[in-house]
Amino acid sequence: MAKKQLSLILVSYNSWSWVEKCLASFTNVAEWDPDPKKTPLEVILVDNASSDGVLEQVKQKFPWVKTYALGENRGFSAGNNVGIQHASAPFIMLLNTDTEFPPQTNLLSLLDVFAEDPEIGVVTPRVELDSGEIDPSSHRGFPTPWNAMMYYSGLAKRFPQRKWAAGYHLSWMDLSTAHEIEACSGAAMIVRRTAMEEVGLLDESYFMYAEDIDWCYRFHLGKWKIWYDPRVVIIHHKHKSGLGKAVKWETKEKTIRAFYDTMKQFWRKFYTDRYPALIMIFVFAMIELLKYRKLQQERKHYENH
Repeated sequence: MAKKQLSLILVSYNSWSWVEKCLASFTNVAEWDPDPKKTPLEVILVDNASSDGVLEQVKQKFPWVKTYALGENRGFSAGNNVGIQHASAPFIMLLNTDTEFPPQTNLLSLLDVFAEDPEIGVVTPRVELDSGEIDPSSHRGFPTPWNAMMYYSGLAKRFPQRKWAAGYHLSWMDLSTAHEIEACSGAAMIVRRTAMEEVGLLDESYFMYAEDIDWCYRFHLGKWKIWYDPRVVIIHHKHKSGLGKAVKWETKEKTIRAFYDTMKQFWRKFYTDRYPALIMIFVFAMIELLKYRKLQQERKHYENH
């Protein structure tokens, strides 16, 4: 039996169509084999109490996937932690169900990076949106007060190639070459098990959003490097997983609020004792203003469609 080199963790919630697309794309991974005895990849799917029959479908169409069912929707962090606890490989990859592998993906080549530098704790491939542009969440700096001000004021978008302005998405860096970054996306990130054992699992107090940047920050505090390597590309059909075709406004509203509120949660956790109260108040006010504007915009769009 082939020794497992990489365990891939997927968490589903009413997203069978995307799960199917993602798992079907494993045939594009060079090292993958449908025979569990031959492949060096271990694939684990944790379901957050879906009602779309995803587990039955997966067992029927993709019998090589190990599946685990949760009795309730415990969120992204908790679902991934369950998968991690059942993983056997020395490297573990979080993979969104709304991602897919393009043809000729040499996924395990990313593991070479860990061997070349023992201080690297996390590696991310180039995560691309449907448009072919990089998913900005996969290539980030930390949301310091300055980075937050540049981002929320719009100056980062206006001056994307200026280091002083684009510190949050690091868009001034050469995206065609491998380099160290501060944070990546939980949509596609590989972690070294020994580093994770030092840092700990994902923080389950985050139901959705910001759990990945929280994890990366803890790797950073533990002196582990986060590495971006564009040799491998993964496609991310962003904001599709778990939403389905018809989303109730209550669900959409909860998702929007979570997107902004989890950033405040991150700030409270790591920055309360680091920055003056006035800075915290200013940043929180900006976040609340942007959340209000986004809710108004999306509500109007929702009602018109």
